[in-house]
Amino acid sequence: MLGRTPSELGPVVSDTTLNDFEKALRDGGRFEKLLARTVQLAKAAGLLGEEIETAQDSSPVIGKGQVQDTYNLLGTSIRKLVSAIVKEEGKPRREVATRYGVEDLFARSTKATADIDWSDREAKRRFLQRLVETANKLVALVDPREPWGVSRPVREAVAIVEKVLAQDIEVDADGNVSLRQGVAEDRLISVHDPEMRRGHKTQSEAFEGYKFHITVDVQHGFVLATEVTGANVHDSEPSATMAESAEQASDSVVTKVVGDCAYGTEKNRAAHEEVGRALVAKIPKSPQGALFGKEHFGIDLEHKTVTCPNGVSTGTSEVVRARNAEPGKERLRPEERARLFVFPP
Repeated sequence: MLGRTPSELGPVVSDTTLNDFEKALRDGGRFEKLLARTVQLAKAAGLLGEEIETAQDSSPVIGKGQVQDTYNLLGTSIRKLVSAIVKEEGKPRREVATRYGVEDLFARSTKATADIDWSDREAKRRFLQRLVETANKLVALVDPREPWGVSRPVREAVAIVEKVLAQDIEVDADGNVSLRQGVAEDRLISVHDPEMRRGHKTQSEAFEGYKFHITVDVQHGFVLATEVTGANVHDSEPSATMAESAEQASDSVVTKVVGDCAYGTEKNRAAHEEVGRALVAKIPKSPQGALFGKEHFGIDLEHKTVTCPNGVSTGTSEVVRARNAEPGKERLRPEERARLFVFPP
C-alpha cells in the first residue's frame, strides 16, 4: 500500500508521506477501523490476555490557530460573525459590514482602527468600550435566539463573540468596560481555532493547542485507546474513561494502569479504585516552603485524629469541599470531600 515491502532496507516512507497517509485514513473514516482491526488481530494471536496492564501518557499538540489578545479576539470574532452572515446571505462583504456598522474592521486590522497612543490607559479603555459596544450591537441585531432563523455557522460565530465578552470583559454599574483581572477558566485564545487552549506540560513550559492522550498495553505496546483534549485539561482527567475504552477495544480486563505523577490525583485514584483497578503513579512531592506538608503529621484515620510535628494531637475537624471538587454542587460525592483539622492556638 505504501509502495515498499518489509524486507527492503532503509526507511519505508518519509515522515511527510506517513502524515499524508494518516490524514487520508482519517478523511476516509478508516483510521479508527485500522486501529480496531490491529487490536483484534493481536487478541486472536493470543498477545492480549484476559487480563492486561496498561500505561498512559500525554503529549502536547501545538494548535494552528493564531493566539490573540482581547482586542484582536473581539475584532476577529466580529469579522468572523459578519463573514458568516455574508456567506448565508450571499451578498458582498462590504455591503453587509456597512449595514452593521463595522466596515472599518475590514479595512484595517483591529488595533489599526484605534489610531490611539497605546501607552494611554484611558484611550485604550475607550477603544475597548467601542469594540464591546459594537460586538453587543451586532449580536443583538443578528438575534440567534431562534435557531431556525439563522444558519449554524452564524450561531457558532455568535457564540464565540459572546464567550470572548464573558471571559475577558468586566462591566461596572455605569456601563464602563475594562479588561477582566485574572484568567478565566477554559479561556478561548483563538477565534480561528476556538477549541485551542493554553496548557502547561511543565510548570515553566506553556503551549497553546491540545493534548494527545494515549493508553497502551505494557507487554507489547499495542495502542488500545486515544483521546484529544484541550491543552488545559489535566492529564488525569480522561484516565479512567480511557481505561474503559481500552477494555472495550481489547475485550480484556485492565487490572493496572501505570502513569507518571500527574495521574496520581486523589480523584483519579478513587475513579480507578471504584472499579477494582490498580493505579500506579508517584505521589507528587510537596512544594518547598515554610509550611509543613501532610507527610510531617501523624494521621489516624480510624480515630480521626491528627498529630502535629510538635506532638500535639487534635480531633477537631469538619468536612469541606476538596480542591478537585466541582464548584456549584450542593451534594458532594465521597471523593470530593476533604476533612479539615484545626489545632488549638
